[in-house]
Amino acid sequence: MTSEELRKTFLNFFAERGHTIAPSSSLISDDPTVLLTTAGMQQFIPYFMGDKEPPAKRYTTIQKCFRTPDIEEVGDDSHLTFFEMLGHFSIGDYFKADAIPWAWEFLTQTLGISKDKLWITIFEGEPARDGRAAIPADDEARKLWLELGVSEDRIVAAGRPDNFWGPPGESGPCGPNAEVHIDRGVEHSRRKDEHACDPSCECGRFLELWNSVFMEYFCAEDGSLTPLPAKNIDEGAGLERIAMVLQGVPTIYETDLFVPLIKRIETLCGKKYEDHRSAFRIIADHARGATFLIADGVKPGKSGSEYILRRVIRRAVVQGHKLDLHKHFMDDLAQVVIEQYKEHYSELDKPKLIKMVLETEEQGFRKTIEKGLAYYKAATESGSLSAADVFYLSTTLGYPVELTQELAKEEDKSLEVDFADKLNVLFKEHQEKSRIGAMEKFQRKGGGQGQEVEKAHTATHLLQQALRDVLGAHVTQAGSRLFDDELSFDFTHPEKMTDEQKAEVEHIVNEKIQQRLPMVTAQMGVEEAKEQGATGLFEEKYGDTVQVCSIMEGDKPYSRELCGGPHVENTSQVELFKIIKEKSSSAGIRRIKAVVGKKAT
Repeated sequence: MTSEELRKTFLNFFAERGHTIAPSSSLISDDPTVLLTTAGMQQFIPYFMGDKEPPAKRYTTIQKCFRTPDIEEVGDDSHLTFFEMLGHFSIGDYFKADAIPWAWEFLTQTLGISKDKLWITIFEGEPARDGRAAIPADDEARKLWLELGVSEDRIVAAGRPDNFWGPPGESGPCGPNAEVHIDRGVEHSRRKDEHACDPSCECGRFLELWNSVFMEYFCAEDGSLTPLPAKNIDEGAGLERIAMVLQGVPTIYETDLFVPLIKRIETLCGKKYEDHRSAFRIIADHARGATFLIADGVKPGKSGSEYILRRVIRRAVVQGHKLDLHKHFMDDLAQVVIEQYKEHYSELDKPKLIKMVLETEEQGFRKTIEKGLAYYKAATESGSLSAADVFYLSTTLGYPVELTQELAKEEDKSLEVDFADKLNVLFKEHQEKSRIGAMEKFQRKGGGQGQEVEKAHTATHLLQQALRDVLGAHVTQAGSRLFDDELSFDFTHPEKMTDEQKAEVEHIVNEKIQQRLPMVTAQMGVEEAKEQGATGLFEEKYGDTVQVCSIMEGDKPYSRELCGGPHVENTSQVELFKIIKEKSSSAGIRRIKAVVGKKAT
């Protein structure tokens, strides 16, 4: 069965059972506890919580998801960052007595997977502890599986880490779950013997195919559970894994979901997938993920989802370098993804923008990658990697810390003793020097000159957000310079701005100036700054606290950035903003020159 046939078969199965087919939600989640959509149930959380009345009680979806906790494992047989989740949901309607038989029917009858290969795991319960109430064992699920003909010895009970799902963030709906696993045979076991084995074994022989979450609790941030207003069902499976089983291939990367990408990479680099499996897989996975993130409005940046996008692009480029792909290639692979998925996801209908963002980010990173890898090779000749070398690679050559560490792990290079502590000290010293330097650069020089710099500096914050409002979320700062009451601002955009767009940007900035919005500065921890959506050099290491500057519009920030320089206290002090010129700076980069204050009159 092809992946296309699988999509249609799944949706039709549950539509016939009264489910409304809902489109996939964006990868940018509305859930404030997570950066990205990691599960199919997230768009239904307000209904599960009883906060909103659902238009329907039953839904089925194919949800695009993005997860990064196992990003360093991408390249093996089964890990992905981007994937599609087949899901069906009951909002206070049916529960286990319907969900479990439907799962079994779909897998064994509709898809024709042999019952003899399937095993079940259920929740074994949890005793009361630390002042929290006990959670009962899921005897009801066990009974239902037995009634379907599953033998007792193929039902395995496990604890909370394995069979209690959620929440996807720090708090939210959750509940015990039952999983269906397939026994792929001893040939898939890392032990390569006929040892006694069940789904609790981590030898690789068993693969989870289906997850039934019986969502009946709300989990608070402290881990305590309270009953939800109604019992709900969140049930589904990864499209890639099901396709792998149905197509009879050894890994997800041999399915029809990845073959077009793998073949294109072979053509681009002139090498065979069989000889470079890990590199090919990382590139293919990250090309899919990056394409969908950009399509949903994410741009490469310095924090949050923007940094996740930047990281996957750069990880792919590093692997491409190993395959002798020394020219940009991510935009080429994005076209393959777009052609493959555009019928299912209309947001991909902007290939020019998607490819421009990828090419711009890749080209920018290529300026550092060769120097970084050459330095890394020389630094690790002894077989070890020092904190000082990682620090130099990051701060001087622009090679991200996590990519250096991943490379060291891949090449089996050891880290020096007390590596983390030494690296942290170096970055704290660097941050303090940078802070002092920034303050010296922007310090008042007396009279109007210092004030004009503050006006221009504040105007760049307004300008960047206005450009994003008018041109789109792909816009990101690529450089800026201040000249008293003048500014030059570089940003990512694929084409010349129209006169109408320039006028609209100028109007927005002046509107924010006239609204007399306050500039609020605060010292806070790095993680708190990230959670609040501040932009900054999060690929670098910071000390314990950073300065966050927010231009507030009511109780919400219009602009929020990490910034060490001075600003005006209120946008009205900028007085006036005027665009003088907009031109090309380099491939995919535009430059705006503008004036503020009296010079703008």
